[in-house]
Formats: sequence, structure tokens, C-alpha cells
Amino acid sequence: GSKGGLDVLNTYLNVLQSVVLPFALVPLLTFAGSRRVMGDRLVLPAGAVVAAWLATALITAANIYLFVQQFADVRIEGLAMGSAIYIAGVIYVAHVGHQAVNG
Repeated sequence: GSKGGLDVLNTYLNVLQSVVLPFALVPLLTFAGSRRVMGDRLVLPAGAVVAAWLATALITAANIYLFVQQFADVRIEGLAMGSAIYIAGVIYVAHVGHQAVNG
């Protein structure tokens, strides 16, 4: 009954959250790693920035994999195009954040 509908809703909400997560992480890491924005006292050390970017890349890759698994019954061309647009969007957000930080 209604519990099955809530399970489906919960699944889609989890997928949505995993899709939007990099759009929060990428600007956060861009700004937190910028000495210009954070100043000398608060900027993340280079090792922490590298580790955070690697973790973000791993999480993003895992989210793409899980997204594809969730929607495996959709045509592969649509999934490939959607994944490419998603990756391009994350790269664009990173580029815009980088430009904002470095002028």
C-alpha cells in the first residue's frame, strides 16, 4: 500500500540528493582551498585540498554508478547523455568557482 509508495519516494529523493551533492561540494572546496578567499589562517592545507578533491571525485563516480544502476531500464543513450551533461555541469561549476576565486 502506502508504504511501498513512500519507499519509492525515498529512493528518488536519495538519488536526487546524490545528484546535487557535487554542486555543493565543488564550490565549497574551491573556496576553502583559496588563500585569497579564506586568508592565510583559514585556508585548507594543500594535502587536505587534494584529499578532499579525491574524495569528491570518488563520491561523484559512485553516485553516477548508483544512478545508472537505479535507472538501468532506461535506454543507455539517455543515461550516457545525462551522465555527460551532469559531469559537464560539475566541471562548469568548478570552473566558475575557480574564476571567481582567482579573478
